[in-house]
Amino acid sequence: MTNQITSRDRTGSNLNPAVRRLGFWSAVLTAVFAAAFFAVGIATPVRSIPYPYVASFIPNDYLWMYPAFLLAPTFVVLVACIHSYAADERKVFSQIALSFAVVYAAVITTDSSFSGPS
Repeated sequence: MTNQITSRDRTGSNLNPAVRRLGFWSAVLTAVFAAAFFAVGIATPVRSIPYPYVASFIPNDYLWMYPAFLLAPTFVVLVACIHSYAADERKVFSQIALSFAVVYAAVITTDSSFSGPS
């Protein structure tokens, strides 16, 4: 097995322009949502209050879930674009990554839906 990559493979000229554009914008959105997720998660203060008073802090404590909920589908789209860009002999690895991304998105979106404020 050789690791030679031709200039055609490296530039992605064999890739559909729509897939390239979608991959670029999903990468940008993934970076933005990940940065927002991190910033809001760090900025949310840890509360050490008795249980009966927790309900008064729920809206602010769950703000980190909105960027997490938006991050999941954009990450799946990004990994799907990477999978379509991958060389044929390495598509098995990108398929594995895509499978993990789908599982991540399913867990995050269902967890965000069920454990949020009620």
